[in-house]
Amino acid sequence: MRRWEMFAVCWASFAWFLWRMAPSLTVGDAGEFAAAGATLGVAHAPGYPFYLLLGKAALAVFPGSLAYRLNLLSVMLMAAGSSVLWLLCRRQFGLSIWAALALWALFISEPHALTVGTEIEVFALLVFGALLIFWLLWERRFLAAAFALGLFMGNHHTLILLAPAYAILAFSGQTRRHVLNILAGGALAFFLGLSVYAYLPVAAARQPALNWGNPSNWPRFWHVLTRKDYGSTKLTVEAAESKTAGNYRRQAKRFAQGLGHEPAGAVLSVLGLLGLAVGFFSKERRAWTWSLAAGFFFSGPFFLFLGNPPFDPQTSGALERFYLLPLICLALAAPMGMEKAFEAVRIRRGEKAAAGVSAALGALAFFLSMTQPLLSRRGNYLVYDYGKNLLKSIAPNAYFFMEGGDDTMYSLAYLILAERRRPDLGSAADPKSLRVRDRAGLVYPSIYGFEFRSTPRDVRENMRAAFENNLARTETLFYQTLSLDLIEPARLLPAGLVQLRREKPPAMNSFVPLWPFYSLRGLEGGPSPHYRERSLIPYYYFARGQTAAHLFKPADALIDFRAAVHKGGDALWLYGNVSRAAGLLGAQAGERRLWAEALPLFEFAARQEPGEATHLLNACVVLDRMNRLEESLACYLQVSRVHSDFAPVYKNWGATLLAARRFSEAGRVFGRYYELTRDPQALVWIRQAK
Repeated sequence: MRRWEMFAVCWASFAWFLWRMAPSLTVGDAGEFAAAGATLGVAHAPGYPFYLLLGKAALAVFPGSLAYRLNLLSVMLMAAGSSVLWLLCRRQFGLSIWAALALWALFISEPHALTVGTEIEVFALLVFGALLIFWLLWERRFLAAAFALGLFMGNHHTLILLAPAYAILAFSGQTRRHVLNILAGGALAFFLGLSVYAYLPVAAARQPALNWGNPSNWPRFWHVLTRKDYGSTKLTVEAAESKTAGNYRRQAKRFAQGLGHEPAGAVLSVLGLLGLAVGFFSKERRAWTWSLAAGFFFSGPFFLFLGNPPFDPQTSGALERFYLLPLICLALAAPMGMEKAFEAVRIRRGEKAAAGVSAALGALAFFLSMTQPLLSRRGNYLVYDYGKNLLKSIAPNAYFFMEGGDDTMYSLAYLILAERRRPDLGSAADPKSLRVRDRAGLVYPSIYGFEFRSTPRDVRENMRAAFENNLARTETLFYQTLSLDLIEPARLLPAGLVQLRREKPPAMNSFVPLWPFYSLRGLEGGPSPHYRERSLIPYYYFARGQTAAHLFKPADALIDFRAAVHKGGDALWLYGNVSRAAGLLGAQAGERRLWAEALPLFEFAARQEPGEATHLLNACVVLDRMNRLEESLACYLQVSRVHSDFAPVYKNWGATLLAARRFSEAGRVFGRYYELTRDPQALVWIRQAK
């Protein structure tokens, strides 16, 4: 391999990822990592000390805004990782330059690699670390590899899943004495690298504004290090699936779909599996084959089986980045299969044909990526604009309480703590001065009292209510929540993307028209391919619908609620909250006897939440009030079929039949109502129907 190759590949990879790089924050943990790195705080468990320290160095060296510099760090790390992949393919496996070019193109065009290589995330460093350790082991630098394993474990714990693969390469062909020497020296080197976690108690002792778990003493340090808040083997706080054969089959299917849901990943997976199959029959490659097979198994299927994560869209979206480690193993195994395939083409068609196939494969990978512009983060200001829109919504010197949402908490952490915007809301230099707080007391320092997180749930609720009620007497309070009745008996007035607290029901003319001042870049088009964007974008429409509902504009509210559903797709928070808001507005229209406005709201609410019988029942009642008798009766029949034990439907259905003088049918319906409720009044209605 010539020296210019590495130079060219490194710069080509850098240019490729830079072209698609996000200019600022993206959805997920980007804002948190940027703020924690800039302020030398503690990120969410397990703390990610190596990434935060590396990020701090990048902030000191690179040009541009803070978020741009950290995005640039991801670009450089993925470019470095791609270069190491090229080095291994050319030197270790002896792959031809054209075949290596095809494999490199497939890897950098793979959607998971494109995503983590163009945004602020720890996974670009994970990819680089995993490939670097493989290269160090190939060079027989065992102590350096052990040190790197410990150091990069300070970035992401999942790297330990490749430990069996690394062990096979390290111990293969070694005598017992050499194995013991490697183990002894490697253990020391590993723990030396792992000592990067000493950063956590040192940083926590400073009491920074971002201080997850406050690991300033041993119990708290261990709590953060082992991810106790999540469950040590779980990816998210959601409960794992039950351990059944059926669920394990579903996990295996999910894994296969995750690897191959895009063409570049599918081709790379097929080539990698072919390489593993070929490698088992090669004595020269057997150690590498077993190593990569072990790495693929433990970082892929075993990882999913161990955590057994739920199958909801949110978890599936979070899982996508975790397919990178098994894809790395397949990418390193692919040369063995490609070598065999190109050799067959070379024998049958000649050298030029083999080179042509390689070039065509690489061109195909680039073409497939070019035809999927949604995978690019270029021009993506969605989260940055969202955070700035929130700041525009909060009055000077007010308090802002967040009910949840990573993009809300982290975008504000970045803007206030890292970029130092809105000093009236606090600063990183004085965490106690922060007027932006999460109500769970998890991300920002708790404002509710000592050890708030460790108190029982009901006690926390009382502490929170007492503190906020007292604070509201002297301060202006804003909230962000999906429920306007969060703090009853006080009221929440929609104020753009946030809500303003009022102790009395707000007047209609107290509405604050903030929407014209928001930046709405990124809301256009259809549903985003990224789950977290699909979860964030509909909130704009939902919040605007809440504003229209407050002003009692049912038609406008319904338009926004429908837009939220269209944009959100599978967002978990969406359907129940939109259904509830539409149902409440429909009830207000019904109270005013505006049946034509109430009916579409109830029908919409029923479609979004089929399991809730009340919405469809209300639609039936409205049809009755509109004198659309047959449609009303058909509606009642539909509700009774879906919710056969829902007593109110029989009460209203029977009343409609009785008023229509359809006595025999009314008697049967009231009879069913009596069976369900044993209400004596039902017997009176049954006698009236005779």
